[in-house]
Amino acid sequence: YGPGSWGSTTACGVVLARNTLGLANRTLPCGTKVALYYHGKTMVVPVIDRGPYGDADWDLTQATAHQLGMESAGRVTLGAVSLPARR
Repeated sequence: YGPGSWGSTTACGVVLARNTLGLANRTLPCGTKVALYYHGKTMVVPVIDRGPYGDADWDLTQATAHQLGMESAGRVTLGAVSLPARR
């Protein structure tokens, strides 16, 4: 999700902005926290949209990718696990 998506509303009701942290996943419920691991960096972000609709399992916002240190758009391998909801 980059500049062309900013200002649009996701399937989960989040308005995308330059600093929006989150990701899209086809099966996890909106708001599910997901722990991401990439090249020694970890962070937890919520599911904010449905998709992606290609072969990938996750689609990160530009801000999320930047925080993890991903230098350019494209496909990468990263670790990801959904976290249990707190009760």
